[in-house]
Amino acid sequence: MQETCRTGRCSVNQRVVVTIPHHAGKLPQRVFFNPSVILSWHTPECDLPEVKIVLCVDSLILPPTSAEILAVLTPEAVVQSVVQMGITHVVWIPDSVMGTWETGLEQSSVQLIRVCREGECWPLAAGLYTGGARPLIMMQTTGLFESGDALRNIVYDLKVPIYACVGVRNWLNPQSPDSARRFTLPVIDAWQLDHVWVNHDQDLPQMKLHYEQCRNQFRAGIALIAEGAG
Repeated sequence: MQETCRTGRCSVNQRVVVTIPHHAGKLPQRVFFNPSVILSWHTPECDLPEVKIVLCVDSLILPPTSAEILAVLTPEAVVQSVVQMGITHVVWIPDSVMGTWETGLEQSSVQLIRVCREGECWPLAAGLYTGGARPLIMMQTTGLFESGDALRNIVYDLKVPIYACVGVRNWLNPQSPDSARRFTLPVIDAWQLDHVWVNHDQDLPQMKLHYEQCRNQFRAGIALIAEGAG
């Protein structure tokens, strides 16, 4: 059963301290809310934690899901954007964040194709594109690293302008030692992939615009999805 600790609405950049109650004898490892980020934990004299947050906060919900992720995109907004982009197929291996989009995508006009390894996404999407479809690849950064040779062949040798959404693990955690976070931008730059960042629902129109620009200019593109741990 979820507990909800509601706060009043605050203005942008106003710092708010919210005390989260002890839940079932165990401190929560992750707190979910939209649209803000966890800045720090603070343990006062008692056992109860405090969370310091900024931006506009409506509610805090705990306990976290088993995936223990932090994301600022809502599945409904993502699905709506994908449909509006005219995407016919999503070729993917979803991570913890993208997995929350699955139900909405399944209920939409988009056909989901789940592959076994990320390297399979690029040739499969290329075949769909050649056949007149409008495919979109979805994977996490670790999958992007793994699929680099397939990307090189499809995008540069065969010159197929594939577009992809890539979840950047731990991007929302500035202090994370995760090497996947550290190498994301160097790898994107090395592959010379035009990209935009998607940090909030408000950024989704920019992703749609970027997709259309890439499509019209016959070049590949990447939307980098800012994620927490997952």
